[in-house]
Amino acid sequence: MQILKRDLDKPISFKEKMSNFVRNLRNNIQNIPLDDDELTDLLLSACRVNDFEVISYQGKKMFLNEDRVLSWLKEKILPNTVVLKLNDEDIIRLLIFCIEITLSNVFGWNKGDSNSKGI
Repeated sequence: MQILKRDLDKPISFKEKMSNFVRNLRNNIQNIPLDDDELTDLLLSACRVNDFEVISYQGKKMFLNEDRVLSWLKEKILPNTVVLKLNDEDIIRLLIFCIEITLSNVFGWNKGDSNSKGI
């Protein structure tokens, strides 16, 4: 699939052009914890910096190397993706701690140092 430089500059046109490709990618690989928009944004970033050499050149034309995209997704994105849910107890504790430290600093209750424990 050919990629134009203007596609890399305009995320909306890139998303339109890649929508079918991303949908097929999600269908081929099970258990991707990303939706189409998130995956397309990550793919756009990879194309812009040519991470994992997802872009191949033939003369001055750029093409999306689909095999390299699959390698990029399987070797880099999926192993390094963590899914956080707001109903997880540790996430709620972290949120409360962050709010408490912020309020402590704003109101001058303490200096918010490393000895702060949270609720």
